[in-house]
Amino acid sequence: MIQLSIKTYSIHAVESVGRDEVRTSGSCSQPSTTIIQQASSDCSAVGPVSQLERKDAEIEWQSFWQEGSLSDVMSALGRAFSAEYKLECLQLVRSIKIYKGLVAYVYAQQRIENGKPDIFESIRQALSEWESWDDPECLSGHAIIRNKLWIILQEGSSHQKPASQDIDLQKIIDFDLETMRIKAMVILTDRREKKIFLSLCCTNPIPAMDLLQILLDTPNLPMQSHSQLAWALSRLAKMSGCYPNGLILGDIRRTETHPIAGGGFADVWKGSFIEQPVALKAFRIFQKSPQEKALNEFAREAVIWRQLRHPNILPFYGVFKGDEHFDRLCLVSPWMDEGNVMEYLSKHVESNRISLLRDVASGLEYLHGFEPAIVHGDLKGANIFFTSSNVACLGDFGLARFRDSQESSFSATTGNSVAGTLRWQAPELFVSRENGEHIHATPESDIYSFGCVCIEILTGKRPFAEISNDAAVMLAVVNKRKPQRPDEDLLRCGLDDSLWETMERCWDINPYLRPPTHRLVKYFEQRKDLGPRGNDTCEHAEIPNALRCSLGQYGFPDDYVDSVSARQVLI
Repeated sequence: MIQLSIKTYSIHAVESVGRDEVRTSGSCSQPSTTIIQQASSDCSAVGPVSQLERKDAEIEWQSFWQEGSLSDVMSALGRAFSAEYKLECLQLVRSIKIYKGLVAYVYAQQRIENGKPDIFESIRQALSEWESWDDPECLSGHAIIRNKLWIILQEGSSHQKPASQDIDLQKIIDFDLETMRIKAMVILTDRREKKIFLSLCCTNPIPAMDLLQILLDTPNLPMQSHSQLAWALSRLAKMSGCYPNGLILGDIRRTETHPIAGGGFADVWKGSFIEQPVALKAFRIFQKSPQEKALNEFAREAVIWRQLRHPNILPFYGVFKGDEHFDRLCLVSPWMDEGNVMEYLSKHVESNRISLLRDVASGLEYLHGFEPAIVHGDLKGANIFFTSSNVACLGDFGLARFRDSQESSFSATTGNSVAGTLRWQAPELFVSRENGEHIHATPESDIYSFGCVCIEILTGKRPFAEISNDAAVMLAVVNKRKPQRPDEDLLRCGLDDSLWETMERCWDINPYLRPPTHRLVKYFEQRKDLGPRGNDTCEHAEIPNALRCSLGQYGFPDDYVDSVSARQVLI
């Protein structure tokens, strides 16, 4: 049975104990007497307290919140009501596994406003229902809890402004999010719990996806957390064909009357978003039903691309579904003034090619370093972009698989969707399985493509430039032919015997004999002709704050939180 006795409690200590202990404290079985049942409808049930008990209550209040870095916030909150109410508030907070900070905030606001008894009964009834929820139920149903707390806060308030004016509500919400991140990591590292969580999310996946996305947008997120959360989000996207709300963008404005570039199954337009220039890759799909189908099929790739954070990876802002001014399904990324790497090299012939290849290899190493590895699948010069800080970054991640899945949809207007790409493709990708299925790209096929990118960057020409027909190129590759070494002397560009030998290893007919990315990065880093890195290699490595996801649609909207937190700063 959960005891009513007051004792020092540390939220983070609970999160760090073994999984069995966590589940025991949050068991689905109802104890004979719960905290909520023991909590009173007013302070009289807690009973009058002596001066010594009041002092103990103050110590208990501080002890409860201190390890979550909420001691200062909750000290300010606690000053607004008596020791008796602090005890009751702690009883209520301890009964729930998530949103402990928001529960305390809502309770305190109602006490400060002298809320009616039925408001506190509403709090107790809601918490009594959630007390039996285990961790997977709490995380999958977090929106229900948050929304109910917001409704209770509004019902008990005579106005929208908070009764207490010196509370940093954003800090309280950040504390609750960190608690949920820790619980999510416990769930996602346990096979059984992970399966339960994903199953619970199936009925209504978007709230859980929104939570995972906002956790992924947390600054300085540990790499292990990033990988686990990204895996769970991509899994939900694949299962449901849905996106987190934050990935569907609005207020996109097309700024040109004609596309900047086009090819295959999409056109590239220049646009504007949050006063910043963006690239709009607009699919050549002109009817709503096929657009929605394409959007659903691209969900997993879009979700994964959105999580990538590396100086040599072009960020992905989200999806624009079109409006009355531009009715096209678009992928939105930062605009690169310098264009792709081949366009850049045509204008800057003296650029250090070895540094560019190092950047490409570094971006590829980052992708392949995930577990499981992330495959680019369409690596070529046209998909490598150049920033104003002289840094090459990989873009258009995941579009190859999406393009292949949509091939029949696009064929009527675009012809063969892989035309122009097969010159970079590994020979094994041209072979079908016995059941007729195509072989998907792999990290090893990315390495083959990297060798072809070396040809492009060093010579300014496509792979197999001596063969004009793409079908003939495919036949040559299937027959184990490799790109020819250029006749011209390209030593000034870095093409020496050592580099050519490395490129030939990338084209080994046996995929497993091709060098892994970390060896390629090491090779380029050790070359004497390697130039310095760009001045600001993190220029596009972070998502703008305006694009970070929010849970405000489930209660405690951003404008309310901002107003409370801003007032705290001004006081």
